[in-house]
Amino acid sequence: RVKPNFLAYSEKELKNLKYLYFPMHKEPELALNFLAPHLSNQLELIKFLSMSLPIGYKLFIKEHRLNQLRRPSFFFKKLANFYNVEIISPFDDQFKYIKNAEGIITNNGTSGWEGILLDIPVINLADSFYDIIAKNKIDNIAKIDIVIREILFGKKKKPTLNEICKLIDSEKKNSFIDSPQGINKSLNFLFK
Repeated sequence: RVKPNFLAYSEKELKNLKYLYFPMHKEPELALNFLAPHLSNQLELIKFLSMSLPIGYKLFIKEHRLNQLRRPSFFFKKLANFYNVEIISPFDDQFKYIKNAEGIITNNGTSGWEGILLDIPVINLADSFYDIIAKNKIDNIAKIDIVIREILFGKKKKPTLNEICKLIDSEKKNSFIDSPQGINKSLNFLFK
């Protein structure tokens, strides 16, 4: 196996870059293989996303930490040939890429939820628990270029703070019985 050329940027560098962030799923994974089988070929999906970006924008993809070196070498060789795709180290801090992105594209991962909490526009390509407040759900992947342009150059559609709070309250009431400290600790960490 050939180790891919993973990149890492500083927070300062990211503030001056124009990019969308796409975190890859671990494979195999229920969220991808069962809940979004139409998106399971991540190489072809990244190729399509790359072609959908406007000139001057990069697509930062981040390998899943638990999937590192499990993909065949040709996967990363092909990715390296896409002119606007950069492969981010699976061990670099994902939050700095999320909070400095122009937008996040996700199948149904938690990076979409984290982007919503950090007030970053999110394009979700498959069903997720935050669909009820998501503003940029794609039902037809062929139209993603339109949604990307709306996010970058038009009105950035994002959930309101009130919608986010209602979803958190709903999740809290229906998921955690005796753990308000754990919820508060997690939210405080995320908002730092």
